[in-house]
Amino acid sequence: MILAGIMGYAAMFSANGTHYPIPSSMQMLNQGKDISAGLSRSFSELVRGRIHRSREYNEYGPRIFLFFLLQLLMRPLFAFFYLKQHQAVKWIYLDAGISIVLFVMAFLPFIKRLTEIMFNS
Repeated sequence: MILAGIMGYAAMFSANGTHYPIPSSMQMLNQGKDISAGLSRSFSELVRGRIHRSREYNEYGPRIFLFFLLQLLMRPLFAFFYLKQHQAVKWIYLDAGISIVLFVMAFLPFIKRLTEIMFNS
């Protein structure tokens, strides 16, 4: 449900628009442009299939969008395996492991930036 909400949020707001209800969290902390600035606009472009334009708003937008898209596709796939197989625990571990690896790959620049903020302030 949350994943569909993220996709819906990106589809509702155009990248060219000026009103985005959720500001960049890093911008709020630093009072300036940071690594997450333009991420919603990047998602908006990706929902519309404009990959190159999405990178203009945020270079990390496509990789994070891909993470959410894969998660959205993985939910019904793994739910099918949970229900179909008697060894559901195996599928839960596999799902969790894949999700953790994808999360770290997608959000590594943000994790690095957050640790910089936490330990250099």
